[in-house]
Amino acid sequence: MDFRKTEQGYTIRLDRGEEIAATLGRFLAEQGVKAGALTGIGAVDQAELGLFSMRDRQYWRRRFDGEYEIVALTGNVTVMDGKPFCHLHILLSDEDYKVIGGHLFEARVGVTCEIDLAVYGRELRRSRDETTTLNLMDFGSGNKGS
Repeated sequence: MDFRKTEQGYTIRLDRGEEIAATLGRFLAEQGVKAGALTGIGAVDQAELGLFSMRDRQYWRRRFDGEYEIVALTGNVTVMDGKPFCHLHILLSDEDYKVIGGHLFEARVGVTCEIDLAVYGRELRRSRDETTTLNLMDFGSGNKGS
């Protein structure tokens, strides 16, 4: 991994063999990032994606092996349990140009992954929502719009 600080945050390059979510998690902790948004492009050779089922209150997971182009990587950065947390979604294109996508649990970089990370000034937190059972963004009570 290599990176450069920018006016808005960081431009990051992940290298072949690095796991996207884990590497980003370490980077965010090292840099003290507590809120932000990111986009990325590149290629992976392994990925585990998910779809959350409200009916089952769990993620359906599926693993994909092979060469895939990252058509779009998008996500946000918040704090959960006192640590930076990346919520990531990804679209991948295969050799037939068919696109698959979903919640990104993990993906191994196959060639490179280039990420633009915008950093926000205020911390954003997550907390468990009893209805969905997910950890959703928590803006606190009485903080609408501020």
